[in-house]
Amino acid sequence: MQSSGDDRKSRLHSGRGPYSPVVEIDEDSHSRFMGDSARSRHGNLDDHEDNEWRRDRYCQPRNSVLSLVSEFVIKCSTKLQEINKKDRQEKSFELLDLKCSFKLVDIAHSLIKMASYDQSCIKSPGLQKYMNEVFPQTDWSQETLRPALATIIRRIDKFFSKIHKSVKMYHAIDWTAAAGLLHGIYATLWKHPYIVNVASLKTLIGTCQCLVVGETSLSTLTDPHAPITRRPELPPKNFCSIVFQLVSLQVLVLGNAFTLEHRLQLTELSHQGSASMHALLTHDKGESMMLNLLLPLCLKVGCGRKDAPKMRRGDIQFTLSLLLNMLSSGCNIGGGGNII
Repeated sequence: MQSSGDDRKSRLHSGRGPYSPVVEIDEDSHSRFMGDSARSRHGNLDDHEDNEWRRDRYCQPRNSVLSLVSEFVIKCSTKLQEINKKDRQEKSFELLDLKCSFKLVDIAHSLIKMASYDQSCIKSPGLQKYMNEVFPQTDWSQETLRPALATIIRRIDKFFSKIHKSVKMYHAIDWTAAAGLLHGIYATLWKHPYIVNVASLKTLIGTCQCLVVGETSLSTLTDPHAPITRRPELPPKNFCSIVFQLVSLQVLVLGNAFTLEHRLQLTELSHQGSASMHALLTHDKGESMMLNLLLPLCLKVGCGRKDAPKMRRGDIQFTLSLLLNMLSSGCNIGGGGNII
């Protein structure tokens, strides 16, 4: 009779069984970017060497490709416009074909994904040049490119969501580089307004809005009864400025169906009357929204710059009525309580 130990050995050394374990790969894990040999070596490195390995073996080659292509696009775009004007053909020439555009999105996407583990990735000159020079010039109206556009905006949205949720990332992030990513989105939305309907863009702008005010979510931003969880330190001016422009451009592009009141999620309070609005505005949350978001936004986009979006008359009236409501001890302002 075989012992239990021998029986276990016979099972272990027998041929392949009908079952093989399923290995699930985390989408947000960077382990999928490494080969087996690199992964075994990677396990023995300390954090400093780990960062160096990622920077040298993973980030630098991708940064070099994006830098090279971006410089090519920057230097050749002017000449290409002259050629297209001279030839006057029905179909103009393009510097990058669809295959190149897809590959560049894939490379930029991988760097932003790695930035969750190594924030230096978003400071890469190649990524910054791509987002601000090549990304806005890409013709996103082509149906074949829409999935790539949605993919990279969704990845940027996830990245900023992690910054918003993680205290460690929040304090470690380079806000200038983060603002560079948002400026690329802003420049693209300015040139191609139709991308405003990309699903993740609204979420991204909402997350950035919470970062500017220091709130945990959009729902707590306008709820005076919610606990105060505001961060003591807010992002710097350069980051906030691009968020203000992005918010105002989104409101402008979406038209009358989506006003600044909708963006701030104040429509429900507006229906409840002037007293409810005043209760919010005299609360710490309301003051924070006015001082950190709404008034700086108006000053930023109302400065008369050509590259800044314009505010609609209704949104200006809404902002002024909020300010008056804040100072008026809850009395009814104008006919509707919120519009003077």
